[in-house]
Parts: sequence; structure tokens; C-alpha cells
Amino acid sequence: MRIAFHAYKGGVGKSTLSLMLAKALAEKGKKVLFIDRDMMNWSSQLAKIDEDGLLVQIAFGKEPKNFYKEIKIKDGSLKIVKIFSSGVNFYKAFTEFTKTQEFYNFYENFLRREDFDYMILDNPVFLTWDSNPIKYETMAFKQVFPNEKAYVVLISDILPFSINDSIIYLRRISAEAPLDWKLLAGIINMAIEEKERYIESIKKLMKELGFPKGVIVKFYDSVFQFHGKIEDLPIVPEIKTLAERILNNDMKEEIIL
Repeated sequence: MRIAFHAYKGGVGKSTLSLMLAKALAEKGKKVLFIDRDMMNWSSQLAKIDEDGLLVQIAFGKEPKNFYKEIKIKDGSLKIVKIFSSGVNFYKAFTEFTKTQEFYNFYENFLRREDFDYMILDNPVFLTWDSNPIKYETMAFKQVFPNEKAYVVLISDILPFSINDSIIYLRRISAEAPLDWKLLAGIINMAIEEKERYIESIKKLMKELGFPKGVIVKFYDSVFQFHGKIEDLPIVPEIKTLAERILNNDMKEEIIL
């Protein structure tokens, strides 16, 4: 199962929640492949992946190495794969990328060697499908796993205009998506007041886009701007519950508080 996290804007906790879900699934004994293609590389930093990401290494003509790290999580495992890099290298690789076939071939072969139960993707904010790195990653996945289910999780903060913009954004990229994906969960993150105050907002997200799951995650001091080890990253109760639903293949309509 492929689960891609999307967000219209930065600072809404997309990277944090995607890594939490990956860790929650690994704690249940699953093998999780985490594709970090967010431009901030937060998860890769926590994993201490110091080399440039896979795509950047290929863009600069290097033999790809040390672009991933596998971490034992209880009875499961979590493999973090760094795709990009921060700073000038990211910009040049992303905007001037010409080695699409080299990247496609290497990534396809890499996926064929991998053994995983779940793939979690942390995407750049405001993702579009017209960029070669994003398009070719998706094409390689489809080639290797033509029958694998693909799902989407959308993250927004509590602000009404953010929720509206997120709805418009996901509708647009869904219409252009190069693979057939299903909607999994809409998440309103960092609820600073009683969760009940955001019920109508999460209902709107679910109704407008068709998400079976709506999740309201409160603001946690222990998670905000976390920079420790992945092994020490707390998994908030709301994400633990979502992970349980995924493990049980429970796609019934539900609001998780």
C-alpha cells in the first residue's frame, strides 16, 4: 500500500505526521519504506542521512550511495529514502534536471529489490505533476507495482482559508494525477482549542473531497519542532488510531478525535 501525504502549504505538520504514521505501522511489525521527497528533508535529517539525496546524486553524475537508512522499530523496520537535498543542490537538481532516464532506471531497480508492506511518501508542499522528478518517481512505482493500492492523506491547519485552499489544491492535483489513487484521510492538525470546535471543519473536508476518515490532531508541545532521534519521536494517539484502521483495512467513514 502506497500512502502519499500532501499539503497546500508548509508548516502544517505534514512531515511530522507522515513519519509518525510510518513509525506506528513499523511498531506493529510492518516493513515500511518512507520516501522523503520533501524539500526540507526533515525525516532524512532525523535519520542522519548526510549525503545528498538520490535524485541530486544522479543529477550531478555521482554513483548513488548512502541515500537511505534502515531503522529497527520494535518488531518492524523503517527505511528512510532521501530523494532531494536542501539549498542550492536541491534547486539546481529540481529545476534543471535532465537525467530523467537514469533516475527512472535506478529507482525502478531499487524498488524491485525492496521488500515492504507500506510505502509512505512525504511530498513537497503544493506538489504539481509537471516536474520530472515527481512524475518519474510515480511512473517507476506504477511499473514495478501496477496493482498496488495508492492512497492520499491531506494535511491542513485549523484556519478556514487554509482548509478551503487545501480542498481546491487537492481537487486540482487529483484531476492531473498520473496514477489512480484513493482518498484515505483528511487531517486538521494543531488544534489549539477543544477538538469539538473543529468538527464542522473536518466534516467539510470529508464531504467536499470524499475522505472516509477525518482526523483532528491537537497541538502537542512534545512534537512541535521535534529534532531528536526517530526512535524517540512520540506517536500521538490520533495517528495511532489511524494506523490501526489502516492495518485492519477499515475504510468506514469516521471522525477520529
